[in-house]
Amino acid sequence: MVEAAAVPLACETSYQVLFKQASPIIGPGSKIMVCGGSSATGLYAIQLAKAVGAHVATTCSQRNFSLMEKLGYRVVEASDDMTVDPQQLIVIDYNNKDFGQELK
Repeated sequence: MVEAAAVPLACETSYQVLFKQASPIIGPGSKIMVCGGSSATGLYAIQLAKAVGAHVATTCSQRNFSLMEKLGYRVVEASDDMTVDPQQLIVIDYNNKDFGQELK
């Protein structure tokens, strides 16, 4: 029963981000990226965005591919390769800089 308490929180968090905090507000034809799509908040964000006609891309680990496919989502790329060119990494310092300014 304790786990069930998290359901409204995950849904409300997704709702607030998509329809109250996003600028512009998510709607038909919007393109969004949900990091961690197989998490509780991610699953709600995907469903809410798709319900209003947005195009959704997401990430999840390979162990969650079958969950995403069962929910009707299509896995388009699978990679465990975590090597990246350090020059391509963009790091946002959440501690020393204004988060909103970093995203601009």
